[in-house]
Amino acid sequence: MPSTLPLLLLLLLLLLLLLLLLLLLLLLLLLLLLLFIFLHFFDLSFIFPFSLLRMLLLFILCLSEILLLFIFLIVSSSKIKLAVFKFPFNNIFATFFFHSGRMW
Repeated sequence: MPSTLPLLLLLLLLLLLLLLLLLLLLLLLLLLLLLFIFLHFFDLSFIFPFSLLRMLLLFILCLSEILLLFIFLIVSSSKIKLAVFKFPFNNIFATFFFHSGRMW
């Protein structure tokens, strides 16, 4: 009878790698959210005097909002509801477009 210990160790290693990847994704989302908060509530004209750099930051903000929208839609449409992702507003699309309109 062959030993299943190497197979179990490999499975454990794959599980740990998947967990590490998930943690890195959550860290990236946290950084995008902090960038979103920073760009929405602070004036960047004194920090970034060049308009090209400001436009690049606004483009990154748009991409981060779209990414967060898709992640929230996937989580909200899944059968497992996470309490962290519940929103106090009714329409996610109206809120998303409201924030995008404030940016421009």
